[in-house]
Amino acid sequence: MAFNGAGVPLEYLQGSPFGSFPIPGIILGGIVGGTQIIAAASLLAHRPASMLLSAIAGFGMLIWVFVELAIILAYSFLQTLYFGLGVLELALVLVLLGITPSSSSPLHRLLAEAGCHPLEGRRIAL
Repeated sequence: MAFNGAGVPLEYLQGSPFGSFPIPGIILGGIVGGTQIIAAASLLAHRPASMLLSAIAGFGMLIWVFVELAIILAYSFLQTLYFGLGVLELALVLVLLGITPSSSSPLHRLLAEAGCHPLEGRRIAL
């Protein structure tokens, strides 16, 4: 799958710095996927840097989609899906940090009641 681009035509890479799909695949899996895995592990371990790592992972996904669109100049519904997931990830970071207008949102209360709130009892003043 990594060598043929999962059925994506090789013509999509014309004009890009890549002649085939292995290098973009390694970047996608290693950097974008790697930051997502690190952020998820950090959240599960309740590490203090988990919100920062989650924000980095979310922005990384958004940047990947923008760069991909700029390079291949073709659209796939997966780009919309992954862009939406990146936005959702960043929105959840804001909710968990208590930066949203109301920290009594249903999601915030649900996470706090379930004991999943990584910054429980802490607020960040902006």
